[in-house]
Amino acid sequence: MKILCVSDQIDPLIYTNSLKDRHADVDIVLAAGDLPLDYLDFIMSTLNKPLIFVFGNHHTNLYSYYRFGTSVYDPKEEHIHHAYGAACAESKVLHEEGFIVAGLGGCMRYNNG
Repeated sequence: MKILCVSDQIDPLIYTNSLKDRHADVDIVLAAGDLPLDYLDFIMSTLNKPLIFVFGNHHTNLYSYYRFGTSVYDPKEEHIHHAYGAACAESKVLHEEGFIVAGLGGCMRYNNG
């Protein structure tokens, strides 16, 4: 399995029209926090691959759009845990394409949040 993992900063080598040519062999994308959701949407829709993300420390204003607290992914609540079609793994375990991901985003004491 080939994984593309992104975090913290928008990479001009990823955010380009040649993304599909460069990374056509990627099976899944993991976003390890602090990236805008529209950037993640670009990656996921360009590669047409599943994307799993956590928020990180800098997007705490987006938390209210997601319901947390379940430790295992529930397909009946899929619409609650997805943004732009990406799966939010914040504080839970997800199963995607035969891959198991446990998501822990951010640091508990960062920004006193």
